[in-house]
Amino acid sequence: MLGKKGWRLLKFETSLVGRVFKAKYYPHSSFLDAKLGCNPSYVWRSILETQTLLKRGARWRIGDGRSISVVEHPWLTDMQNPCIITHNEDLRGMTVDQLFKICVRAWNENVIDSLFVTRDRRAIYDVMKEKVAKISVVCWNIWRARNEVIWNNRNVRAGNVVSVAVAYLSQWQDVQKKRKVTSHMPNSSPGNIERWTKPERGCVKINCDAALFTSTSQFGVAWVVRNDKGDLIYANCRCFVGKPESHYAEAVSIREALSWAKDAIDSREESNDPDLQLRFVVESDC
Repeated sequence: MLGKKGWRLLKFETSLVGRVFKAKYYPHSSFLDAKLGCNPSYVWRSILETQTLLKRGARWRIGDGRSISVVEHPWLTDMQNPCIITHNEDLRGMTVDQLFKICVRAWNENVIDSLFVTRDRRAIYDVMKEKVAKISVVCWNIWRARNEVIWNNRNVRAGNVVSVAVAYLSQWQDVQKKRKVTSHMPNSSPGNIERWTKPERGCVKINCDAALFTSTSQFGVAWVVRNDKGDLIYANCRCFVGKPESHYAEAVSIREALSWAKDAIDSREESNDPDLQLRFVVESDC
């Protein structure tokens, strides 16, 4: 409970309680930099005990960078150590905005390359990459939600657009990390890796899968359709609310894949196109 109080002081500085504590104990800084001070109250002593805990998990999000200390604040995307490790007297008192180009919110490569060690340079450049990635995936999901409304008459809650987009990005990043780890594993020889195989000639293969997001009480399904040449024909994914068992989520992914196959067959019959392949193979890992 005290940790939640400390988090609220950090996040909601303009609230009535936040303004009172800030005015008395940390008028020129944030809760993460606050000190015990003179004649502190029992409540303040108790809340301040959670500061160390919050520092372990808290990260600064880069805006204009004016209030973020380059050396003292955790603002990098490195989960193991989000702080700068470079020891350079020129960095003392410097804020993140001083690393930007003049009048442009973009890194000044000359300044960064001259002041920081290799590890910090890479971590700093990753901050902007992460920000651009989030903006891109949110814009993509906004467009996708718009298409759902226009073409499928399916309303998407505005609050879910961002959360689902961030979940997609997190999943994709996790997959990339796993691929890097697998590529360096001693037993990751080509014979030990399961690879996609083409269907028989004249067939279409549908690969489907599901993922559980327990933190948001959601699960997602996706399916990819490829022909006997390995060419991509169609791909889609959907998100549902709930916390089902894994086998149920996999069953939903198969259902959605079969539903697409049925629609494809109906479209073929309506168009009288004899060249459209009708034989489907559905493949899942359940």
